[in-house]
Amino acid sequence: MGQTKSQLPPVTHRLTRALLALGVAIPLALVLGTGPAPAALPDTNPPQTFIVSGPSDTIDDNTPTFEFSSDDPDATFECRVVDETPFETCTSPYTTAALANGEHTFDVRATDAAGNTDPSVASRTFTANAATAEPHPLITSGPSGTIDDNTPTFEFEALSPGATFECRVDDTPFETCTSPHTTAPLANGEHTFEVRAITAAGNTDPTPASRTFTVNIDIAAPQTTITNGPSGLNLSRKATFAFTSSEAGSSFECRLDGGGWQSCTSPRTYSGLGLGNHKFVVRAIDQADNVDPTPAQRTWFTLGLLPF
Repeated sequence: MGQTKSQLPPVTHRLTRALLALGVAIPLALVLGTGPAPAALPDTNPPQTFIVSGPSDTIDDNTPTFEFSSDDPDATFECRVVDETPFETCTSPYTTAALANGEHTFDVRATDAAGNTDPSVASRTFTANAATAEPHPLITSGPSGTIDDNTPTFEFEALSPGATFECRVDDTPFETCTSPHTTAPLANGEHTFEVRAITAAGNTDPTPASRTFTVNIDIAAPQTTITNGPSGLNLSRKATFAFTSSEAGSSFECRLDGGGWQSCTSPRTYSGLGLGNHKFVVRAIDQADNVDPTPAQRTWFTLGLLPF
């Protein structure tokens, strides 16, 4: 119950009378000491997090459970397995998702009602070595998107020590493979490479790792055309031929009178030809190493009446 005038402290009573004599208006709450309390300072102290139970060494369990607490009884928590998942809301006790055999670290952090989060998460490192654990293969290298290679190579690994692998492309059967693995020649088009791991205990991962890609290589052969050179009768013992390819950047191979193929460029000149029939053949090779299967050719008869 508020104080009456006669109950006011003497100093307050005298001060009140003096102020009233000067005509100063005084709020009743101030006189009676019933005004609002000073505003509280904001809470900026983060809570602390403690792991109270859970594995810390090698365990025969791939779904371990952890219990944790905070010095703030109203705190909430976020958990993660460092190499598997991001932080997510959790409560104690917390059981992880199925983990692959190997070393893992469990983290948990508390957040108080003011939104302050423990900056130093509580951690526990352990090693899963469960006979029933799935090995979870990972593709660490290999193409995706469109490639100009019809025998791509993939590298992969498993989190489970001692795991073996099986690979396949598209709907072919899985076959034993090792990393790195190069596919058989593939046709142009979209393909999917899959690899699955098998633990030393014989457990096969039911969700193989996969990578989809599209092969788009040049399989069209160039066409070769002789644009200039002798045909029919030729008085000279010399013959020069000019030729082109339907594909820019092609190289050429030439041969004369059934001899072996030799690299050549246009124009190609032969000198000192003997009297009689001759045959010149040239084929183009594009940048994808496709060879013209129908080389261009020219036949002529050398009379040799001219020395050039």
